[in-house]
Parts: sequence; structure tokens; C-alpha cells
Amino acid sequence: MTKAVCGACGHANEAAARTCAKCDAPLSAVESAVGGDWVELVEAPILAADEGYRSDPPGGDIDALEREAKEDAKAREQQDAPLFPEHEEPESPRPKSLLWPLLLGGAVIAALIGGYVGWSMFGQGPQMAAVADEPTETPPADGRPAWQASYADAFLSPETVIMVIAADAKQRDFPSTDGTVVARERREGEMVSGRWVRGADGTSRWLKLSDGGYVWDGNLAVAGGPGSPIAIPFSNRETSFGPEIGRYLEQASAIIERRYARADSLPPKEQAAYLESIETESAAVRVPNRRFHGLTITAVVQYYEGSGVIFRESEGQVIAALRAAGIVINDGGAVPLVGDQAESCTVAALAADDRERQYGVTQLTCGV
Repeated sequence: MTKAVCGACGHANEAAARTCAKCDAPLSAVESAVGGDWVELVEAPILAADEGYRSDPPGGDIDALEREAKEDAKAREQQDAPLFPEHEEPESPRPKSLLWPLLLGGAVIAALIGGYVGWSMFGQGPQMAAVADEPTETPPADGRPAWQASYADAFLSPETVIMVIAADAKQRDFPSTDGTVVARERREGEMVSGRWVRGADGTSRWLKLSDGGYVWDGNLAVAGGPGSPIAIPFSNRETSFGPEIGRYLEQASAIIERRYARADSLPPKEQAAYLESIETESAAVRVPNRRFHGLTITAVVQYYEGSGVIFRESEGQVIAALRAAGIVINDGGAVPLVGDQAESCTVAALAADDRERQYGVTQLTCGV
């Protein structure tokens, strides 16, 4: 259908309209003649009489007819008009079916992020504090004392000394018995060398061996000096006490000889009586606590027809130690000898009134 385009705003109106439905500008011929304007897109149609329009209504009210036509055109236009005005595109709202899932997903994500942050700040707080409270220096995995990690030798002597193992000793990896490892066992009589160091306790003394390790001072002695071991070849086959004990016995024999020498200066009558009085006397010489199979030799005794070694330990201890060394000893203390020997040997406790009791408790004697 042909449309009448408004010359003022360009709105397309119905062909029968006399004013623009949008801006109310006149569209009729009458209005055009008095100053209005309208444009036809195609040839102007011949309006039918049944449409209620006459170009020259006789004796009619032009204004009334125009108002009536205008109202009629607006009514028709409202029926045929699109939902939205021309040249104004409506803003497309986001479909609710898509908006709600997005909002819900965003809320879930925000909740998860907030929960993680809260757990990081508060949930881990006690754990992190506990780790911070742990000591920075943990004990070694093997449970050994922590002081060993920072130990340094405090030398007490600049020179190397030669010592002898006085009794079976333990060679340790540090100068202490606190959590140290025994590297090896050192046997009585072994010769060792090293330098003295202060023990880890700050008071004891240890020998740092030249070949490594430490041995406690109490298990060491100067060779031939107090506390040092002494070699005694005594056995069920050999009744000799060996050269070292022999030297002490020689000193005892020298004492006896000096006694007899005094008789030469006595008158004949007194000389005989004196010699008879010293004939059975013994002579003892102190030994500087020499070690023998864990026992302590404190003296030797020279008798008229025999000799003996005195120990600090009791009779039972002496018998047990000698048996451990391979010497056969009967329960009564007698030492059976192998072979044709004139001597006999015995282990026995010294009596309280024996002169030798001042040196020790037990005596091993051999004699005719």
C-alpha cells in the first residue's frame, strides 16, 4: 500500500492520513496549499469514497474533518505499529536462564576462594607456629649427643708421649663415655703413643692416639712405672715369675744379704745367735702397683727357700683372674705343676698378723 512520507521527520504514514502520526505535521492537500508538504513514494492513489474522505467536502467543517481523520489515522497506526519505535533498537536483556547460572557459579567460586584464603591464614597458623618453635639444632639420627658435632681437641701437652695399656681398655671415637663409639679394644701391655687432651667433661684426661681414637688416662701408665702391666710367665709348667718380678726379688735378696753382712761385725758369741734369728726372716720390696691380668701387684717377698708375689685383691679375685689367664688352680688354692718339679705353688690370703699384710691381701708363693 502506498505510504505518505512526512516531509518534516520522514515518517511513513498511511495514505489516508492528513497529519504525520509522529510529529503531527500536516500531510493533506489543503495543508500543502497553505504551507504544508507531503511526498508520495508512488503515484498518488485515487481515494475511494468509502474511506470517508472527500477532497472538497461541500459546506463541511474542514478542521473537524481533519481532526477526525487524524484520530482515525492514529488509531489505525497504533494497531499496525511495531512493538518498538523505528530507529530505536531495544536493549536486549540477558536471558534469565543464562544469568542465574553465571551468578550462582560466581558465588560458588568466590566462596571457594574465600575458604582457601581463610584456611591458609588461620587453618595453617598453629602448624606453622609449631614448626617455628622446634629447635633449630636437631639431634643426630643415631641419637648421639649434640656436643660431638662441635667438639674440638684441647691439647694438654705439645709433645708425643709413649704409654702402655695398664689394663684392657676401650679406644673411643671421642674423649668421653657419653654416647661414644668403641672403635677397638686395647689389651693390657700394648704400647701406644699420642698427645694428652682434655676430656669432653672438662676434667678428665685422655690420650689422643697417633693412629686415631682416644684412651682414658686411668687405663694408661708409663712403661715400667706405677700402674703399668708387668709380664709374669708363671704357669702350671713354669714357676718363674719372670725378669721384671725377678729384679724386685733381687732387691729383696740384697736386703737379706746385708743382714748377714752385719754378722761379720759381731763378736763370735753374738754372731751365732744373730745368724740363727735371721735365718727364716723374709724381705719384702714394694712394687709400684704393677698390673697383671687385671690384678694389682703391690710387693714381692723373698723367703729363705722361696719367693712370692703380693696382690691387692682378695684370694677369690686372684684365683679367678689366674684361672681366666689359663692357670689351673684347685679350690684350696694349690697350683698343680706339670712335670718333675721340686717346688710347689699356692694362692692364699695373708693372715692379719703377717708382716706382709701391710703390702696387700693375697699372696702367690712358690718354693721348696
